[in-house]
Amino acid sequence: MDFSEWLLRELENRKMTQSDLARAANLTTGGVTHLINRSRKPNPATCQAIADAFNLPDETVFRAAGILDPVPALEEEAAKLLNDFRQLPDRDRAEIQALVDFKLQQVKLEIERQRAAHRNSPGPLPKMG
Repeated sequence: MDFSEWLLRELENRKMTQSDLARAANLTTGGVTHLINRSRKPNPATCQAIADAFNLPDETVFRAAGILDPVPALEEEAAKLLNDFRQLPDRDRAEIQALVDFKLQQVKLEIERQRAAHRNSPGPLPKMG
């Protein structure tokens, strides 16, 4: 997917027009049109403005524009989660951290339970997935 396709998808997902993006990113409507028509490549300043307008990490837009190398989907997901997490109030962050800790403890207990069951029966250890 090239930058034009990515930008159109992001606009559609946000139910934004090209004019909406131009206003939010402090760009000209013509500049946004050039990006979508592929008659102009995005520069770092434009990418940063779009990232701010979409409330995305700069790296996400830089990667979509080909300025930075692509990353595996898991790293992109982690970057988005971290960006979202940083925007939450401290109270909410603490609540989410407690939930993550709880879920990790559940996973560890399940692994221990499966290992114990495996020690008591022949055959390979089941994979977690």
